[in-house]
Amino acid sequence: MFDPDKWAGDIDRKLGERDKRDAASDAVLLAKRTLLDAKTKDLWNQLREKFRELCEAYNKRHLGTLHFDVVPNSELIVRRLKGGTAIIEGAYEDGLHRITVGIGPAKTIRVYQGQTINRGDGDVVLVDDKGPHSVEEIASSIMEEMLRQ
Repeated sequence: MFDPDKWAGDIDRKLGERDKRDAASDAVLLAKRTLLDAKTKDLWNQLREKFRELCEAYNKRHLGTLHFDVVPNSELIVRRLKGGTAIIEGAYEDGLHRITVGIGPAKTIRVYQGQTINRGDGDVVLVDDKGPHSVEEIASSIMEEMLRQ
């Protein structure tokens, strides 16, 4: 026979369990977002610094050919001063954890997304459609592409 009191107790228990799961899931999502906010911004700053270093190293051999523009923290500009108009322009989109880089006059676009690895244990990598990449890998491949144009 149907017992309404037992039914109400079962529903309360099930809803309580769901609320606990939802709260735990929300806490994980908040922790992941906080981690992405901090780490992806840090990777962006490392990428900007790597571009500056690569410009300086190239300029030692080619007498001031490249110029790293000092711009606000959410932007990146590298100019090729001799032999062409190729340019690198980059931007960091804070809330989206995304880095977009345009290369050369044709503005070939590369997009890298900050992504947690190992279930959000503190590691964040930059990923594109080909997989994860290091800051050094991204900067050097973009610089090489720009210089070939």
